[in-house]
Amino acid sequence: MRMPRTRSCLISLFAVVTPVLFTASPVAATETPTDFKFYGRLHVSADYLNDGNDGGLNLSSNSSRIGLSVMHGLANDLMLLGQIERTVQVTDGDATLSARNTFVGIRGDWGTLRGGYIDTPVKRILNHIELFRDRVGEGRNVTRSGEMHFDRRFRNGVQYLSPVWNNLSAVIHFGAGETTDVSTTTRDDEWSTMVQWNQGAWTTQMGYEVQGRDELSDLRALRVGSVYRAEAWTTTLFFQNARGLTTGDVNVYGVGTVYQWNDDYQLKGQVFVRDSRDMENDDGYMVTLGIDRRLSTQAMAYFAVSAAQNDDNARVNVSAGGHGKTLTISPGDDPYAVSVGLVWNF
Repeated sequence: MRMPRTRSCLISLFAVVTPVLFTASPVAATETPTDFKFYGRLHVSADYLNDGNDGGLNLSSNSSRIGLSVMHGLANDLMLLGQIERTVQVTDGDATLSARNTFVGIRGDWGTLRGGYIDTPVKRILNHIELFRDRVGEGRNVTRSGEMHFDRRFRNGVQYLSPVWNNLSAVIHFGAGETTDVSTTTRDDEWSTMVQWNQGAWTTQMGYEVQGRDELSDLRALRVGSVYRAEAWTTTLFFQNARGLTTGDVNVYGVGTVYQWNDDYQLKGQVFVRDSRDMENDDGYMVTLGIDRRLSTQAMAYFAVSAAQNDDNARVNVSAGGHGKTLTISPGDDPYAVSVGLVWNF
């Protein structure tokens, strides 16, 4: 797999940033304090999960996390950036702190350059339009299945975020393979790009991602997400085309809406549809409805119900992705879920 233009862009960016770093005049330590911010999210839900045959009650910790972000000013209007973020398990007693967005970088008038373990730009497109993130019925239940996985963080990644110009901005992300050992090949290189356009009440993002595979066809995805915000209504649109899969091409379509009932309540719903282009009886869809109740500026309670319908070979889920409990679905089964949850950001 080769993407020489994107690789040349990153090489050119390094060529610009490196001289700036090594020729910048030092600033007195008293003028450049390092700012620290500790943050976190506790997200717990009580769920009834049914795999299409049997069901039961569950208590789930859904992408709960803690993190530390730091900033340090340099000369020439440069800023060093750093972040360490880890998942915490609230309900199961698991002491494992698995990695989330963690990086070190530098920001200037020319944009931001970061290196580490970071959400890809294509993943951010779904994040942007998602109405039930880390809950039952979120979009990843449909957009992600087996080798079709474009909601990732690249290991060994370098990411560039451009400034905004005429309502346009861009993100370029390179990953040197998923190995935690030394890489001696470019066949497993990964690329992810995204362009964002803001116009009035519309925000539209378009992205393309390539995941290199040494002995198989490269995985490729095109994603488009758009959000329209009015006074009380928000509407979301989504499209994904995935290619290179051993089971053939797959399209995913999504639409959602939010109604701001008053200052404290939101009503919302979304539909995601899987359209398998080459496999027979491999289509499915998922419908999710919910109510959000604002408890404070940092806390929210919610209720959600989600159901999926599958063809004989399809496995569209309702409880996977960032939700802490993952249902195991047999082909053709129709799962559903009912959930009450609390999200507390601090």
